[in-house]
Amino acid sequence: MANDSTTEHKREWATLKEDYADAIWAWGHVEAELWTVYVASVGATHIDLRPLNAAFFALNSFESRLVMTHAAMKKRWDKKPLFNAWCELRERCDKASGERGRIAHRVGFHIPKDKPHQHDLYILTEALWHSKRPLTWGEAKSTGIDSKQLTQFGKKWHRLYYDLNQFALALWHQDLLPASSSQPVDPSPPQSRKGDPRPIKPSSPSGPSRE
Repeated sequence: MANDSTTEHKREWATLKEDYADAIWAWGHVEAELWTVYVASVGATHIDLRPLNAAFFALNSFESRLVMTHAAMKKRWDKKPLFNAWCELRERCDKASGERGRIAHRVGFHIPKDKPHQHDLYILTEALWHSKRPLTWGEAKSTGIDSKQLTQFGKKWHRLYYDLNQFALALWHQDLLPASSSQPVDPSPPQSRKGDPRPIKPSSPSGPSRE
């Protein structure tokens, strides 16, 4: 019985760590992909990108880079169909950044059950001496972030990465069209066009897979 309990304990810890890693993996790609949107938004197709790259990544926070990208988009693409699509993506980026902030500074804890009908919790929560760390099983259950939530974040962020990539490609394509061209560019995010809300992981780079 003790061996079964130890095995279950190790399995729960491993699952929490793996789901956390997958979510952070996906978020890293979101942060990087915002750069491609910025470059495309300013129309930097035939210049030395190194100064732009240095300036962009000199900003330490994702939020600051998002503000910078939005300013470039508004200046050059305002009142164009692609700008509405960007505003939707920006809102998703802003929300995802808040979600990422919820897990970035938490640590893993095993919270044993208090009552027979409860189950042990394996969650991310505030550190041991943090004033907001839950003190009871009930508080931990309601405020902690478990593997299921981490998996949801990972799927959302993989999808956001893909959609940012596709949006940057749409900007590049619009820039390459002749000035007199009236060829329309579909500005809607891929999931709106396809009608498929399932997360799509790009073939490269991809997150860790348990399939």
